[in-house]
Amino acid sequence: MFLVEFGTGWLAHSTALLADSLDMLGDALVYAFSPSVLGRGARWQARAALLKGTIMAAFGLGMAAEVIVKALRGVVPAAGVIGASASSPRPPSPSPDRPTRAPEALQLFRSRRVARD
Repeated sequence: MFLVEFGTGWLAHSTALLADSLDMLGDALVYAFSPSVLGRGARWQARAALLKGTIMAAFGLGMAAEVIVKALRGVVPAAGVIGASASSPRPPSPSPDRPTRAPEALQLFRSRRVARD
């Protein structure tokens, strides 16, 4: 999904789509390494949080530079490309019969935190 949105953002000159796709990439990277630090100490968890913050700060600075360059050059997004991508099929969103897993994740986080204290 990241690649599709990034490609669409690039073709459409849309900073919003580029930023959202980089946010998804950052989340995916963090989700990939987060399980490895769950059972470790606070120092490892702090390093993981710092890495996530560094990744997001780098993406943010890149997007800020993108906005400045586009503003100076007078580049505007191509609405037709964005509209075409919005009408493409998307994965289903959570519905009442398929609830998200957020409550279970929060409970797991709380139980792990209590166990360490």
